[in-house]
Amino acid sequence: MRSKRDKRLIFGLLGRDIGYSLSPALYRSMWQEQGLNHTYRLVDTSEPEEFLSELRASDQWGGCNVTIPYKRWIIDHLDEISPQVKVVGAVNTVVRQDGKLVGYNTDVDGFRRSLIPLLTSDDRVALVLGSGGAAQSVLYVLNELEISTMVVSRHPHGAEIAYTALTDQLISEVALIVNTTPLGSTQYQGALPSIPYDAIDGHHLLYDLIYSPMETPFLREGRARGARTINGMKMLEEQAKAAWEIYSDKLGL
Repeated sequence: MRSKRDKRLIFGLLGRDIGYSLSPALYRSMWQEQGLNHTYRLVDTSEPEEFLSELRASDQWGGCNVTIPYKRWIIDHLDEISPQVKVVGAVNTVVRQDGKLVGYNTDVDGFRRSLIPLLTSDDRVALVLGSGGAAQSVLYVLNELEISTMVVSRHPHGAEIAYTALTDQLISEVALIVNTTPLGSTQYQGALPSIPYDAIDGHHLLYDLIYSPMETPFLREGRARGARTINGMKMLEEQAKAAWEIYSDKLGL
């Protein structure tokens, strides 16, 4: 009888324009430490339906991670979603179980695990830049931690505010600013969210979910003014660990 350690499966990252991704290296490093020999692929496609058909049909696949622009789109194409996904409204981890596709969100775990060690007693009000799927994971964690939040959007709805509403006074009243937009990433090099950077000082913590490049213009502007800064690398590592915990548990690996 083959042991669980002998089981070899394919995993991957579903997204578009994701050649920069470090996910393959992260998973291979984890597997090497555990003496495992699975395969990890980048599924860079504009036709995700075709990939999901393959994922559902092939016993060789164990599941996939999901990134932009499919974190919300994929929900309607899954058989089941976790209770957390129902709240967050985004999926970044899919497990193939007996031909069914089940969606989870470990961005929440990654953000939580990476943020908590950095918080001080003064970090009780946050500004979240962006209102997409990544922002929902951030808001879920901030709500758990009882940190008051304001969401800034190019097209504000409900309680969200526009970038034009940001003033020096408002920036001075928040301690944590989280960039969930792609501005400053490999696809948008040199770009940065339009906020009053001159109002940032040493009491601020700037968190950018982007990890490539390692220091975005957003973080550079904050660091130049004495703010604490962190990029998305630690979150990426922690969400990958959380995803592998789910794969291992659900697939018996």
